[in-house]
Amino acid sequence: MEVAAAAEVAVAVFPGAAPGELGPELARGPEAPAAAAIRTGVAELDDLLEASALAVEANAFASGVIVAGSDIWYKNAWIRDGTYAVLGADLAGRRDLAERFFRFWIREGGFSWGGENEAQQPAIAILGMRVHALLLPPEDARGFLREVYPYVKRYADYYAGRVEKEGMIMLARSEVFGRGLGAVQVDDPRFAATQAWIRRVLLQPDRSISRFDGDPASPHYPGGEWPVWPISSAWAAQVELLRGRLDRAWEHLVSGVARKRGADHPGALRQLPEQWRLDGRPVRTTRFLTWSHGELLTSAVFLLLGLDPEPEGADLGLRPSLPPGSSGTSIAGWPFRGWTLDVEVLRSAPGAARALVRGRRGPEGPETLRIAARGRVLELSDGARLEVAARDAAAPGPPVRFGASAERSRLAWEILLGEPPPALDAAAPEAHEELIRRAEDRFDAERLRAERARRQAELLAALGPRAATSAGPPPSEGLRVATLFTAQEMRGALASQEGRDAAVAWCRRHGVDHAFVESFRDGYQAEDATLEVVRDRFARAGIAASGCITPTGLGKPSTGWKPLSCYASAQTQARLRDVFAQAARLFDEVMIDDFLCTDCACEECLLARGEEGWPEYRMRLLREVGAKDILGAARAARPGVRVIVKYPQWYDGFHDRGYDAAGETALYPAIWVGLEGLRELARRLRGRAPIGVAAAKPPSSQPAKGEEYLFDHAGMLGLPLVPCVAIPGEAPAALITSHAARAEATAAWLRAAPGRPVLVTAAAEPHLPAGALGGRPAARLEWKSDAREVMEQSRDVLDGMRGKLLAPLGVRLSAPGRVALDLFGPAEGDPGGDAGFAALESFRDEAIEVLLELAGRRARDEGVIVLPPSRRPEVRRERRGGADAWTIPQRTLVAFRLERG
Repeated sequence: MEVAAAAEVAVAVFPGAAPGELGPELARGPEAPAAAAIRTGVAELDDLLEASALAVEANAFASGVIVAGSDIWYKNAWIRDGTYAVLGADLAGRRDLAERFFRFWIREGGFSWGGENEAQQPAIAILGMRVHALLLPPEDARGFLREVYPYVKRYADYYAGRVEKEGMIMLARSEVFGRGLGAVQVDDPRFAATQAWIRRVLLQPDRSISRFDGDPASPHYPGGEWPVWPISSAWAAQVELLRGRLDRAWEHLVSGVARKRGADHPGALRQLPEQWRLDGRPVRTTRFLTWSHGELLTSAVFLLLGLDPEPEGADLGLRPSLPPGSSGTSIAGWPFRGWTLDVEVLRSAPGAARALVRGRRGPEGPETLRIAARGRVLELSDGARLEVAARDAAAPGPPVRFGASAERSRLAWEILLGEPPPALDAAAPEAHEELIRRAEDRFDAERLRAERARRQAELLAALGPRAATSAGPPPSEGLRVATLFTAQEMRGALASQEGRDAAVAWCRRHGVDHAFVESFRDGYQAEDATLEVVRDRFARAGIAASGCITPTGLGKPSTGWKPLSCYASAQTQARLRDVFAQAARLFDEVMIDDFLCTDCACEECLLARGEEGWPEYRMRLLREVGAKDILGAARAARPGVRVIVKYPQWYDGFHDRGYDAAGETALYPAIWVGLEGLRELARRLRGRAPIGVAAAKPPSSQPAKGEEYLFDHAGMLGLPLVPCVAIPGEAPAALITSHAARAEATAAWLRAAPGRPVLVTAAAEPHLPAGALGGRPAARLEWKSDAREVMEQSRDVLDGMRGKLLAPLGVRLSAPGRVALDLFGPAEGDPGGDAGFAALESFRDEAIEVLLELAGRRARDEGVIVLPPSRRPEVRRERRGGADAWTIPQRTLVAFRLERG
């Protein structure tokens, strides 16, 4: 790759800038030292590493400032971003960039240029200063440390004051840079648990790591888009290096970054963004982030060299590694403590490798360089060559430490596989480490099998049914179970006779008797002929077939979230009429699968909105479009067609995106209500009404800040909540949140029922009628932005709150937080003395005991449902006075019928 002049590179990094616009301090010239030449033997990774060294250099100015990124609001300088960027450049040989950077900031003394004066930033800089000192010749290191000492002392005193005052402590990501530096060590059980959860929730099949999981409450990713960070993959590589899993460490860099699925590295000029979407497209926050490149360099140098910057009794620790599939690697011209090293790793045999180290001493370097390699200390003299032990990443290696191995193996097994681990000898740490590997390998294998099946268009067989109750009338023979086949499967698995036969066989095997056959999704419209063949094949097998449309990639795109559309556009409306007319011609029933919403704010929408607020405009627009372009077109094609609108789980944001829960429910013939895989429980609950504490969420109500999606968590306080749009007059108790505080029905219930208990959130209380809480049993809930703080209150505090709310129901519950209680009345028309139905569910990560007393009722011994079924033997119940004491394993649901007594 030809290296362009620095000014040209800088202009390329800042699109739209003219030569000279970036100022005279942009320093570079032929005299500037070059970074070490790094070669991994993986072509795509080598290209990115070369580009990364250039990227950090291009964003570094003569003053020392390093600019964070390319997009306009990232053209700032943060000491955090710059440190992560300069660490990579420093480790790759550019000591000069690090010197200028740190000298700038110790003069500046602050945290950033551009805001975000976060406490983490100087801590990260101090880590970078320490690493830089370890790489310098001894005398230079002493001079540098003397120079930065006032800055370090200033912020050490600052942190000490914060800790003394607030109990705050930074958990810096520093373990890889030196033994004992991390506040939480790699063999700490908390570290193991965190890594297991990351693997379970955030690890993607291509070994990239999501920044966070899907969150409908997020203003940035409301649809559950799980963007991945190149940075996260680089960090994961460093973690796996510490754990001895070099194979996985290299996978994160090669598959998760260099070969990231869908990422167009050449088209992006090998500029790494802050984050990618799951399909590899850059997220629009910034298309170029300097420290994405810095972290890639840092991880590659650590993995290639097996670097330990301060081993005991030596100057440098080396245990180089060979990436899977590579025949050889090298780092040439790598400066360390006044020496220049060339390290070459060669494959010596299948599964084995050897490394050659050559050294040239500079005038500032010590006479010899002591190198720790696999338990030995070797001395390298000027011009000499040493052979050191190397590792083939495909061969398993030991972790850095074995501490707390039994507890770490238990946590990893339970978090990844959801079951207790096999019994192991407590005195055999190697066996515990092997157990962690087995858990990870089994978990990964299961995920890879599912991914392979998905990519072969056999999604259902890999992931299991999306079981759901039909929106239609319940069939007389019992619950109807439905699943969905996507439009893309019409041109994939279901395009052949063999694929259709396999789908029918799968439905029969899993008890599925209703198939939704999708005709449109993500801009693709299936052909009539294929849809007819699929529909008729299911019908011949006795499986009901309905149509389905997922309105993503339809017509004119929204200016916001790209899968959505602009429904003010005539182009979108015409496309709607076309796809719904097609589906209605072919099916008696058509479901709209989520995404019938918009966040568009284009000029066309601005004009159509007029003086309305965005929620009111979007709800009106989608009601009008629904009546004219969806129902109108569908009924013109088939007068009796039944169109189902399916709502996603975005209830506190419905109105913002145009979902009108009241208006659209009245407009469409049916709505969809789903149950995920709970067939037996659903059968038992049919004909029973929920009873408990009324929890009102009026349609299109706006929650107060901090109470968004509160109901997702409130059920884990151990209160049997009954969802409703308004508190009914007969409700025995109520939870009043900011959603319903101003509603007339709430005020009427408070006036009519002065003795009934109420739980009020802090945000709701100021909006209640004066004196409404006086003289009644009441509890106040200070709902935090982090719901865990509420659910982790002491058992005594929660029991006291429940005591007030549950008294009218004749119920007493004693349990920790993160436990749900649901109550249902007797079944309709049951003359057999049925006393109702109850369910207890633990969302905790450990077994707990729950005491439940139901006045005049008790759990029947037969017919207890336990989910997952594997936990059934671990559930125990004993009678204590008038209460049932239940022992419930972690994350388990227990449901049971009640009898009188």
